[in-house]
Amino acid sequence: MQRDQLEQHKDEMCAVLTPKSLVRTSWKYSGTDLDSKDKYIIELPIGVTVPTDFWMVGKRGKGQKQICKYQSAVVQELVVSLEQAIEAHKERKTQHMQHVFARFDAKRNLWEQVKHVSAMLDALGSLANFCGPPGYCRPQILECPPDATPCIEIVQGRHPCVESTPGSSEFLPKSMQVIIITPQFKLPELRNDLAQMKQKSNSSGRSLPLHAPEPMHSCAILASTGMQRLTREN
Repeated sequence: MQRDQLEQHKDEMCAVLTPKSLVRTSWKYSGTDLDSKDKYIIELPIGVTVPTDFWMVGKRGKGQKQICKYQSAVVQELVVSLEQAIEAHKERKTQHMQHVFARFDAKRNLWEQVKHVSAMLDALGSLANFCGPPGYCRPQILECPPDATPCIEIVQGRHPCVESTPGSSEFLPKSMQVIIITPQFKLPELRNDLAQMKQKSNSSGRSLPLHAPEPMHSCAILASTGMQRLTREN
């Protein structure tokens, strides 16, 4: 609204200042950006006769092309009103954003669960997309008797990340047996201190070290979801 009033004031002044043709083509407001320090400074050529309520705040150029910068009481009042409106808008915007963030933070636990579920779906989706080509087999899940020790046995398993890199054909598959020593096996709790790995011999001597269970983890995740995985026997 204040900007419209400033443009209206410009039209009114152009109708009374002389020479009219020069005023209409040369009147210019400088500092019209919202973040300008000196807003709506009137710029007119030196040949324009201005009223007594205009006061000069600066000049630029020389001779007949010199531009004089003015301020007036009417424009100054409108600029003050404009700045107040800008500050009020910024304050309302800040309050609105604080309200939005507060509502979001109130459901922190929900978003935390969404984050974990999204990450899990992304990981499983990547594994599902990777295990599409031939060469994978589905896991055989057998019932474990009460007096037996649950385990995961993988024969010639390969790591999905290694399989997708150049030169993976030189990587020899790894066979291993993971004995679960916890009362109840939970996949997210699978750590080095929760399982014992027994690595079967590899004829070439090239196999993954015992302290790197990532291939077993990948195969275990695939097995838990019923996906195929690249092993000869499991």
